[in-house]
Amino acid sequence: MFCHNRIEVESGEAPTGRNGHSFTPVSADSSSKLAVIFGGTEGGISPFNDAHVATINTMSVKYQSVGAQDSEPVADKREGHVAVYVESINSVIVFGGSIGTSYLSDTWSLNLSLKPKAVTGCCAIM
Repeated sequence: MFCHNRIEVESGEAPTGRNGHSFTPVSADSSSKLAVIFGGTEGGISPFNDAHVATINTMSVKYQSVGAQDSEPVADKREGHVAVYVESINSVIVFGGSIGTSYLSDTWSLNLSLKPKAVTGCCAIM
């Protein structure tokens, strides 16, 4: 048996409503859990390529919108992609997805800096 509990936003602004996004856990220490939310779409019409870091405590979440540095390339807007955290390179790897009726087969690395808890850049590793 399990119980649903709503987690309240403690600080920051939650990402806009979306589907087809990824929610990738990147930390599992005892005090809080860290995850990266990337991409998705709003009703299949407006895809996103934004990234947000969520720090999740027992009953609250802190959101931080993060982006690539000015000189860094940015992944295309997408939905339906897959993402996984690779600890050895401290990055979330994003593969594929789609933009409308076009399917993507590219791979991107969202490099993380866990000290400031932000995505510090994106680079294609095609």
